[in-house]
Amino acid sequence: MKRFRIFYYIVMLVALLYGLYSGNRVCFLLFFMQLTTMAVALALNLWTVSSFSYVQTLSEKETEKGRTVTLHLGIYNDKPFPFTHMKVHIMTPAPEDCRDIWVNLAPKQETSFDFTLSLPYRGEYQAGMTRLDIQDLFGILPMHIDMRWLSYYRPQSLLVYPRLIPFRLPASSRSFAAGTGTLSGSLPAGHEEFSHLRSFTPGDPMSRIHWKSSVKTRQLLTRQYTDPVGESCLIFIDTRSLSGDSEKISDRITECAATLLYAHLAQEDPTRLACPDSEYPALAETFSLSDFHRCHQWLALLPFRMTDEEACAQVLRSLTDVSRRERIYILGAGIRSAYLDVLKNLPSPCFYWVWDVLPEQMPPAGESLHIASFYEKEILSFLQD
Repeated sequence: MKRFRIFYYIVMLVALLYGLYSGNRVCFLLFFMQLTTMAVALALNLWTVSSFSYVQTLSEKETEKGRTVTLHLGIYNDKPFPFTHMKVHIMTPAPEDCRDIWVNLAPKQETSFDFTLSLPYRGEYQAGMTRLDIQDLFGILPMHIDMRWLSYYRPQSLLVYPRLIPFRLPASSRSFAAGTGTLSGSLPAGHEEFSHLRSFTPGDPMSRIHWKSSVKTRQLLTRQYTDPVGESCLIFIDTRSLSGDSEKISDRITECAATLLYAHLAQEDPTRLACPDSEYPALAETFSLSDFHRCHQWLALLPFRMTDEEACAQVLRSLTDVSRRERIYILGAGIRSAYLDVLKNLPSPCFYWVWDVLPEQMPPAGESLHIASFYEKEILSFLQD
C-alpha cells in the first residue's frame, strides 16, 4: 500500500509539471482526477472521525491485583454513509494485553468487543482506545489520530489495589520476627471505653456486634471503643526511587504492607501507616478494619520517588519520637544505613524487611532489630516463617 501511495503521488506530480510545461490538457485532466480522489478520501476520513460514536466501559473501576476486569467497547455507525477502514489500538494495564482491532462499518451497523484485562501490578491505570488508524478506500491518504488529544474523549480509569493475602498473626503472640523462626512478646491487657455504635464492617469481631440494637434497626451494628486493645504498631514504607523492575518491587512492598496492616487491625492493634514523602497525603492512626479501605487505596497510589536518604531517616526518627510504638516495621527495597542508625537505638522490637538479597556481612544491629529479605518469596510463606 505504501508503494502504491508513492507511485500515485509521483504520477500526480509528473502530470502537473508536464501539463504546466507542455499545456497538454490530458495531463491536467489526470492531475485534477487524482486531486479529486484525494479530496474524496479526505472527506470520508474526516466524516468517519466526526461521526462515529462509541461506548467503552469497565466491569469494575476498582479491584485488587491478580484479578481480571472486562473492557467492553462498542462502535456504532448510525449514519446513512459507510465508515472507512479503521484500526483501533486498545491500551490495557498489562502491556502484553494491548492489541489492535480492525473495524469496517456499513451504514446503520454496529460492532462490539469484550476484552479480559489482567492486572499484574497495583497502581492507577487507563484503559480503552488510544489511537485510530484510518485507511481510506483508495489507500492514498491514511490518517493517524490519538484519541487522547480530543477534548471529548475520556479513557477509562482503573485503580488496582495491592493484593491482600489472608493471614493471621499467631494467637499466642502479638508479634513475630520474619526469618528468625521465633515468636516474642505476650498479649498485653489493654483498657477500652465504649464510644458509640457504628455500621458493621466485614472483618469486625462477632463479639463486638450489638445484637439488641441490630434487631431493632434491622442492620448489624458494631460497638466502637475509644481506646482499642492491642499493641501500637508503626508500618513505615521506604519510598526511595527504585531501580530495575520498579513496578514489581513496589508492588511486593505494598502487598506486604497491606497484608501486615490487615492482620494487625484484625486483632485490634492501633497501627500507623507512613512513608517519608511529605508531598504524599499522610494517614492518621488506624484502629479498626473499617478504615482499611482508605489505607488500601493509599497503598495503591503510593509513589516511590524519594532521593534523600537522610531526609527519609529523619521522618522515621520523628515518628518514633512522637510516641512509643510496641512494634515497628520498615519495608523497603534495600537496607539503608541511615535507617539502621535510627532503629538500633530503639527499645521496641523492630523488623526491617527488604526486597534485596541480604549481604553476607550484615551491618551491626541492636538486639531488638530483626532484618530479613523477601526476595523471590511468597509473602504468605515469608510472614509465616
